[in-house]
Amino acid sequence: LDSTNLTVDPKLNAELRLTADSPLIDLGIAGPIPSLGGGVLQPPERDIDGDSRAITGIPGNPALPDIGADEYRPPTGQR
Repeated sequence: LDSTNLTVDPKLNAELRLTADSPLIDLGIAGPIPSLGGGVLQPPERDIDGDSRAITGIPGNPALPDIGADEYRPPTGQR
């Protein structure tokens, strides 16, 4: 995603979770992340559901966090 990512449809379901065709899957930064205040931020290791933040959501993609509070978990057998 580039600087226009604020206009990208995240493709959430009714529970505000990422869907399988979301453009936000596997595109986050693993961390640490430089903060605007000059320090560094360590992203959380778990999402809002307690899932690991580095689940490969799309086969062939690197195991990077998804963008947002929820980590997409593909159905069993699709990883």
